[in-house]
Amino acid sequence: MNMVMAPKPANWRSFDRFSGNQTAVSVGLVCESPDMATLITEDIIAVHGTSAPSTPLSAHIDIVGMGWDVLVLQCDEHSHIAQQLLEKLALQPLINRPVIILQISIEALDDIFPVAESLEADILIGDVRAERIAALLSTRRRSNLAEQDEDTAFMLRRLTEQMDGFAKQLERLSSSGSTGSNERGRASDTRLASPKDGFRGKKDDTPWLINDGKTGHFSANDVRRIISARRRRDNIFGDDLFADPAWDILLDLYAAFLEERQVAVSSLCIAAAVPPTTALRWLKLMTKSGWLEREADPIDRRRVYMRLSAKALKTMQSYLDNIALDDASLL
Repeated sequence: MNMVMAPKPANWRSFDRFSGNQTAVSVGLVCESPDMATLITEDIIAVHGTSAPSTPLSAHIDIVGMGWDVLVLQCDEHSHIAQQLLEKLALQPLINRPVIILQISIEALDDIFPVAESLEADILIGDVRAERIAALLSTRRRSNLAEQDEDTAFMLRRLTEQMDGFAKQLERLSSSGSTGSNERGRASDTRLASPKDGFRGKKDDTPWLINDGKTGHFSANDVRRIISARRRRDNIFGDDLFADPAWDILLDLYAAFLEERQVAVSSLCIAAAVPPTTALRWLKLMTKSGWLEREADPIDRRRVYMRLSAKALKTMQSYLDNIALDDASLL
């Protein structure tokens, strides 16, 4: 297939990432939707002070040869084209890769997520202007909070506060898990063993924590009832008041572990009960913190699933085994 070279405005200056002599940033824009191309171009102008060339995703542009500092790639349905473009970038030396802002639909997430993560792309789910502006601002060498609009500044402050709160929650969970106590006097029944024959999890011989039917007094249905109660509470009080994506992610993955079910990234973003872009940031943070792990699809290695780490499984079981079922509705 022939590659198309998109035009580059003559008044754009090349950005030296190492010398710092230039502050201008060349931004390339590849969009599936013409309407979104217009909106994104307006935001690029607002942040960088110059227009960006917009190229249709269907044109199969030669991204590698453009020399852009920043690439904004928007995709709704044709995820296979976006995936191919990103895979070409992944083959390039790090110095030749642009900073990538990827705006996609939740439906396209599972196909694109593995290669996007390998490129450390900033993944935005849906059309949320504040998140897009924040991502564009992060590509400026000399941006500061005062330059951002109030909505964007509020969003960034709130995300920082959520991360701080998450760190405290992990510390509390670790403390609960380290005691090893059980109000009912039972030791933990989770064990290291090979997966059951019907389990579609890891295909190697690595021992893994599995559900052997003796995981304390909480069943998968019990955990699902906790999650359902949390969603009913959100319906009454609103989504923002009790937003706790880290705990929702842990609960959903623990229930999936008990059910011996694999969880796709897009499904976990929905389970987090926060905007998908925010959920992705939590997944990245929790993975780096050692609470979550990625698992490649044994059939399609380009796709990944998410699961709890061994540490997270032990901590979740210890915590849930130390509370009564009657108290679980308050979680």
